[in-house]
Amino acid sequence: MTSARLRNSILLLVIVILSVAAVILNLPALQKRSTGSFEYVRKGEDLLDKGKYTQAIKYFEQAHESSPENETILSDLVYAYSMYSGVLTDQKKYDEAIEYLWRSYDVSPNSSTIQNLAVGYSDKARYEMKKGLLQSAKDDYAKARRYASMSGAAARNVGIVLYNDGVDEFKSGREDIALICLRESSLIYKDARTFELLGDVYYKKAHLNRARYYWHAAYLMNPKSVGLSKKISKAAKELALAAKEKESEIPHFEIRYVKGLSLDKDFISMTLEKAYADIGKDLGYFPDGRTKVFFYSKKDFKETFNMPYLVKAFYDGSIKMPAPQTGLDKDKLVRYVYHEYTHAIVSAKTNNNCPAWLSEGIAVWEEFKSGGIDMRKISRSLKMAPEISFKFMDDSFKTDRMSENKALCYILGYTLVDFILDGWGMPSLRGVLKRLAEKQHVVNAIDDELLISESDFEKKWRNYVSKKFF
Repeated sequence: MTSARLRNSILLLVIVILSVAAVILNLPALQKRSTGSFEYVRKGEDLLDKGKYTQAIKYFEQAHESSPENETILSDLVYAYSMYSGVLTDQKKYDEAIEYLWRSYDVSPNSSTIQNLAVGYSDKARYEMKKGLLQSAKDDYAKARRYASMSGAAARNVGIVLYNDGVDEFKSGREDIALICLRESSLIYKDARTFELLGDVYYKKAHLNRARYYWHAAYLMNPKSVGLSKKISKAAKELALAAKEKESEIPHFEIRYVKGLSLDKDFISMTLEKAYADIGKDLGYFPDGRTKVFFYSKKDFKETFNMPYLVKAFYDGSIKMPAPQTGLDKDKLVRYVYHEYTHAIVSAKTNNNCPAWLSEGIAVWEEFKSGGIDMRKISRSLKMAPEISFKFMDDSFKTDRMSENKALCYILGYTLVDFILDGWGMPSLRGVLKRLAEKQHVVNAIDDELLISESDFEKKWRNYVSKKFF
């Protein structure tokens, strides 16, 4: 080897040694930086698990400051901000919650953090609506719309959140707030379900023109929907009748009827107000507003609503029935009023969370509580029941069509209510309804209120039916 090659080899070796030495000398500093960042994360996660959110966030922020390029640490920080924001929202501390959503957006501006901001302002606006702070709610909904519009994905998801808010408010009987949530949803994201539900809410409030408008808008988005087509047709028929309607108000009801229809208004008013007092006392609920009651000729009732033969009257947010024309019709009117008004009270008292079969059972009980029920007919029907259970009744009401099993469940529901009242009394039935309003499942509501398991209840119920009705 020549001296030049030897010098070059030695020089290369020295460079390698120096490079390795430099790495070794700097390793503690590198380790210190990496270890420090993830040690902050570890402490932050531990505090987050313990619910110490502000302390946890400080460690995640320190980790991010130490390693701003680390995507995992950034994701952890955003998650901590969002989680704490959710906790603050649950505590109704909306301004603080939004502050943390802004922090999340500042460190990671993307579709998800934009969406969270929009939802945060929407949650705050919904709360303000319930408090009657209308202008503040309007301003915050405007902010929610503005941020949601920054991202297509955010707009869709925020629209769905607002739709679900509308569903919850509608089920809870807060129809005016439901309308605001649904209209905000429709401004952010166009969806047939939102427009259809807007129509449903307006229909329940007897605003037929607006109901038809929104149903038609939904139909344009979903022209294959048979259900929407039927709703639009029904609204058109009712609007034609409404153009000829008269109305009168009594303390707790608004009565509407077609001009020229012969009505014994004194008898109808007395029947309605008595039902208000009797059923309200039984179920422990007296609504503030007036319940709407529509009377039709038998011909108009049949042609407008096309209801199954067994349905003589119905409640869909208002009570609808044919006007009585004979003395026998008046006797039936009393029963129909008690039955349908019970549905109105059960719906309002439970925030629309009562199973249909239980609502029917209570309605049949109120309809016949003063007598007149044919026990022999009940006995014959019950002997045809495949089974007596919650499951059978749930399954029978899964279809919208009137079936033999569904009709049978009206009677089964009656026997269940009779069994509860005989064994535990009216206060316990009210307690079950109160638990349903709190969104308990009916089986759990009965279990918790009556202190009896599902299997024991069904066994005793069957025995009760066998002894009293067979």
